[in-house]
Amino acid sequence: YNTNIVSADEWNLEYVKLTDKVGYWTGDHPFKTDDDFYKFRHLISQYPVCKSNNHEGCNDPNPFATIHLPTWISGDVVRLVRDFYHKHHNVQVENDNLREWGNLFEREKIRPVEIFRLPHIDSTNGFVCNMWFNDIDPELSGTNLYEYKGKTYGQYKDFMVDDSHPLYKEWNEHHSKCLRNNGWRNFSKDEADYWGFELVGIAPVKYKGVTLYNANIPHAPYISDSIDYRWSHTFAY
Repeated sequence: YNTNIVSADEWNLEYVKLTDKVGYWTGDHPFKTDDDFYKFRHLISQYPVCKSNNHEGCNDPNPFATIHLPTWISGDVVRLVRDFYHKHHNVQVENDNLREWGNLFEREKIRPVEIFRLPHIDSTNGFVCNMWFNDIDPELSGTNLYEYKGKTYGQYKDFMVDDSHPLYKEWNEHHSKCLRNNGWRNFSKDEADYWGFELVGIAPVKYKGVTLYNANIPHAPYISDSIDYRWSHTFAY
């Protein structure tokens, strides 16, 4: 199998600045032809769901059903994300960590853990690339991007680790119980204000395209009530 992808210098992505701290890149898929994209999508479609994330025994923070791929399919794309990251960030990296995971939203099945609806980060450093596989109106879905107004300690917000924070007890009670919702509910502005997050923009879905952002930006999925199915794959460096 040959992924037939472009180089980081050839990948023509547009940067969308939301604030001085937060923005994202967006553009077309990195394959040289649409046929290569369709072949890639077809290969992924042959792999089974490995975690449904909607049953009592699974407390994974990812609310979606997940798929994982072998390196012979995903490796070139993840390495491209790595190269694009270094093209735009002058950062010395030791012990590279390249990851991937698929995300399947099926409205009739999803039962997310309530506390994990809060905006999260994927890592303290690096880049995240979401590739979108089904045709959705970009005004109806995407990734909400936030700034956190409190203090951050690595991957933890202050309400998670500071026992003097007024929300510390509530967070830990919710986190220990991992109670589930029976259905999808977007993270609201009132909830964001309560927990100390400010919504600064959305990176919309882009069918046959990608959105990329720094892995330490707090984010949460946005899915309109009119969407019953959403399929993407994440490639992270």
